[in-house]
Amino acid sequence: AARAAGIQALDGPFLDIADEPGLVTSARLARELGFDGKWAIHPRQLALIARAMAPSAAERAEAEAVMAALAGGVGVAVLDGRMIDEVHRKRAERVLALVTDPEQTVQAESVPSSEGAATAAAARPRRAPQTTSVVAPYADDLEVGQVFVAPGVTLDSGLATLHRAACGDRLPLALDAPLFERVTGQPGILAHPALVADVVIGQSTAPSGRVLGNLFYRGFALAPVALGTTLRTTTEVLALAPTKDRTKAKVTLRATTVDEHGRTVASFLRCPLLPANAPVTARGEVPDVPLAIELPDWDLDAHPGGGELVPGDLFEVEAHETVTLAPELARATLNLAMTHTDAEAGAHGRRLVYGGQVIGIGLAHATRALPGLATVLAWRSCDHLGPVFEEDRLRTDVEVLAVDGALVDLRVTVTSGRGPVLDWQPVVVCAS
Repeated sequence: AARAAGIQALDGPFLDIADEPGLVTSARLARELGFDGKWAIHPRQLALIARAMAPSAAERAEAEAVMAALAGGVGVAVLDGRMIDEVHRKRAERVLALVTDPEQTVQAESVPSSEGAATAAAARPRRAPQTTSVVAPYADDLEVGQVFVAPGVTLDSGLATLHRAACGDRLPLALDAPLFERVTGQPGILAHPALVADVVIGQSTAPSGRVLGNLFYRGFALAPVALGTTLRTTTEVLALAPTKDRTKAKVTLRATTVDEHGRTVASFLRCPLLPANAPVTARGEVPDVPLAIELPDWDLDAHPGGGELVPGDLFEVEAHETVTLAPELARATLNLAMTHTDAEAGAHGRRLVYGGQVIGIGLAHATRALPGLATVLAWRSCDHLGPVFEEDRLRTDVEVLAVDGALVDLRVTVTSGRGPVLDWQPVVVCAS
């Protein structure tokens, strides 16, 4: 059956590992019967099986002569006074395929057991140990068109709880499952849009582990998803622009996120500032990213209302938020930027708070001002104006820029004791 299928035929294992003569006899018999190899259940059996299955010098010489006589597509030939044909050629191929140097290579197949695992490892030639440095790239290590693929992340209640603890939020659809079902017509609960953004940004940080600061986000489109959704993000290098002293470069990245069904969840540009080991030549282009914002088919009458909003409305949120859980949130969302977890990795001699947490705190303040806020669909822009550190106290102003039915353009400005740190312009869905 193995010959008909064109696959190797392997004899079963010889179970008495102490009986070496018996193993050799069994292996030789298997070879005479036409088997290509034999299973081993212990590393000590490997060399014995290999030697028993290996062809002799005479057998190999005969096989080489058969192959030579039938070379060039000859179907039938005479060799040493006997007729040979396709059957002899196939037999010769099998002989030449057998191991001839059992000290270098062993043909064996392991049974599924812990001993079998050791057998498989022993059957492979071992390379010499080596030391590999696992490092984040500098700006000059990156190339336009380079693509990074991150591990997928399934949004779960643990992530949602950590995010709420780090940012403090009152977004109704991310807190109230029955309300989510009444508004959306779907069971489950909303994955907080700031949490989704944190994860997809974290997934995009493989090329920016050495980031000194993220300068901006542009064209950030964000589809509402429920907890339980799996996010998968790819990140492409679009452009590099050196600073005047050429010791750093602005790197424009495009990230695209899909769910487990391949539907687009997020897409955006972001621009980390990276150090350079060597001068960087300006290359690539930063494209325009027009936003296509689509209002979800929700029953907003079932959502708590927040009253009428008009452009120019300004909400000054009194409460300050003290930044905590910063490295924990960065780690949980796969953020590889070393400056968020290592005080010596950044330019400030202190751990830099991840910008997504500042956005999350600003959005949490916005939900206090706007109880009808249902979700965030897009960011028209996002500029980080200054560094934020753990234990900083943040406060927020929320301004209404435009109103188009349930779609509302906001400007969220976050300030620390040192001055403005965030200018964020999201497009949100609001129930009136």
